[in-house]
Amino acid sequence: MRNPLAVLLDIRTVIGGIFTIYGIILTILGIIDDAAAKAKAQGVDINLWVGLAMLVFGLCFLGWTIYRPRQGPSEKHGPDPLDEPGGPGLPGGLTRDPRELPGESGSTAHE
Repeated sequence: MRNPLAVLLDIRTVIGGIFTIYGIILTILGIIDDAAAKAKAQGVDINLWVGLAMLVFGLCFLGWTIYRPRQGPSEKHGPDPLDEPGGPGLPGGLTRDPRELPGESGSTAHE
């Protein structure tokens, strides 16, 4: 089962939700606009058409989120060794200090 918080924070859900809300608002404004607003846009009911386009775009994003949900990390490759208790002490899973040159055992190169 998917984590509901992960679904809500998915960028497709956020973008789809914002476009859907703005699309609904503009579509309602386009329906209730008077003739003066339509005359300003040279006879085109711009709020209605842009609102419908934003509504379709937002619903496509929300549908995409439902149709292709975000997949979590795969367990095919096994657990991350850095997450294991007592794992490597160096960052990035390194087995030795990257500042050490090959063949050195704690001494400087100029000695």
